[in-house]
Amino acid sequence: MSLAQAILDFLKEPAGLLQFVAICAPATALIMEFSLKSLIRWVEAKDWWPRAAPLQKALMMNFGYTEESLTPSQCASTYAYVIALCTHHFICGFMMLPVVVYGWAEAQTWGQALFVVAVMMDVSLDVYDEFRMFTLAFLYESVGKKIFGGEKCPKEFFIVMGVLHHPLAIMMACPFVLYHCSMASFHIIAVSLLLAAGICFTTGSYKFTLDMTKAFDWYQFKSIVVLQTVTILYTRGYIWFYHLYLILSTFWAEGDMNFFYSGCAAGTLMSLFNLVMIADAVEAAVKWLPRGRVTEGSSDHDELAEHLVSAVPPTPSKGTMKGSLQAAAAMGMAPDRVFRANVKAVMAAAKFKSLLTNKNAEEEEVEDQAIIMSP
Repeated sequence: MSLAQAILDFLKEPAGLLQFVAICAPATALIMEFSLKSLIRWVEAKDWWPRAAPLQKALMMNFGYTEESLTPSQCASTYAYVIALCTHHFICGFMMLPVVVYGWAEAQTWGQALFVVAVMMDVSLDVYDEFRMFTLAFLYESVGKKIFGGEKCPKEFFIVMGVLHHPLAIMMACPFVLYHCSMASFHIIAVSLLLAAGICFTTGSYKFTLDMTKAFDWYQFKSIVVLQTVTILYTRGYIWFYHLYLILSTFWAEGDMNFFYSGCAAGTLMSLFNLVMIADAVEAAVKWLPRGRVTEGSSDHDELAEHLVSAVPPTPSKGTMKGSLQAAAAMGMAPDRVFRANVKAVMAAAKFKSLLTNKNAEEEEVEDQAIIMSP
């Protein structure tokens, strides 16, 4: 028996899935935490980071982080963590591609094994992230701070991701692997969610690095808006609704009513969320694509800063910052007025700091000149 077939046989049983996650989740944690240290140093060394840091700070404040806790290192750590997550999404998504390109049978055992392992790797990432957020939110002093470091995770953020997203994603993925792993629509949805998440998260973070007052950066921003809009329309629109219909039709035809009713419930919630995200992406495209380049200090420049923080980035698998904020606002956790106040306060503080730095530099230069010219 080949190694690929042995992997498939092992992961066909619930006990096999549990054992895989029990090993893969800690391994994922070690790799992610080790990679994060290098990524943080890389981010902090970039010349664009001072421009991106205020936007990252405003974004984090809207998830419950206090301004005092958002040190420069904490902001860089969170920004780098998104990059690490994107890399993991891309790896898992590309591992799943063979069964989509060739089909389940034609991909043979090695392609099937890659798909199943990739799904469970993503589940393991969610388990690791769930543990990370839980310890940082509720066991900060005793466990979280000692293992992961950084600042305490706000409970609002944990509710959005640790309660509303991760458990649902895990409960949807594992039953499909066990009972409907050969279903083509499952393959297509899984691949599209992961790759689109990587694309939208990466480009959303990249927006923070752009200087919108420069022509080249401005057209990069517009290109990203187009890319994200097309990605969302294709994945959240066409792929999601078409293949959700195929999956539910299959369950109904086969008389698998447990999966049918569960699929209807989860599919309805995700469909509503997808419609909101599609509307948001189209709104952003209609709003910003026709506009000319913004100028520093203008109302358009401030409005764009608010847009960048509120809409980065719409992703089909991991939700969106703006969508999460809307969900949190519905629960009374993140009022819109607090959101806008955070953006404006942080951006104003950044501008004041920049002006103060320039003023001090000018004063030092005048003093140096006076010393040189003095007899």
